[in-house]
Amino acid sequence: MVHYGHFENGHRLRDVTNLTLQTRKASKLFLIILADFLSLPRDETFGLVAPKSDGSLGRTYLGHLQRVVEAPNFGGDSTLLATSTKAFAEWLDGYAVVEKVWIPSIDREGTLRVQRIDYLKICGTISKHGFTRLGDVVRKIRAILAANGTEVDVGQCYLVIPESQEWFRDNIFIASSSLVAWHLNEILWGIFTYLITEFRRSFKPTVITEAQMYRYVVPPGITDPLVAQCIGIS
Repeated sequence: MVHYGHFENGHRLRDVTNLTLQTRKASKLFLIILADFLSLPRDETFGLVAPKSDGSLGRTYLGHLQRVVEAPNFGGDSTLLATSTKAFAEWLDGYAVVEKVWIPSIDREGTLRVQRIDYLKICGTISKHGFTRLGDVVRKIRAILAANGTEVDVGQCYLVIPESQEWFRDNIFIASSSLVAWHLNEILWGIFTYLITEFRRSFKPTVITEAQMYRYVVPPGITDPLVAQCIGIS
């Protein structure tokens, strides 16, 4: 998600707190991929079972990363993965408070308090689907408005969708996109530091018909042929 296909390559190497998305299309694609990450696979997909944690750790792939930290199968350093996963989950569970939000379709202007994971998933889902696939988003927007003192019916919520997208994606998300990218980048580095020891153990350069190739030595705990194939083990 966090790469120069989405973000401008103009920042200093260590400064990932001031990133700019390249285009509106890049912003939408980033949100679609992020919304998938902030969801869960169906139970038993690749043997995964939904996490039992509270908050974002129980609602997203972050919960599965937490399981890696709690019961690591490799000997790598999982410290950064643990802290970065926890920090992003805590941030997602917090709230954004935006003043003077004007929603003309329901004649509402005022402060809007919304949980960060909710506005990110709303943005990603609206970017991905048409109106007929937005029932969950409508229910969430209705609940957010009710929590902020405004009761509307389902039909009005559909009218609010374009205005919600404007406020959530073009204002709230853009303001927080650098911080989202920073959290994701920290998790990526956490995964790297956890797996690098195992990678160095299992990666074996080789030569086949004078061509430089490589192979992996299968870690003893990996027996599923599909999983082995997915990580490039033959």
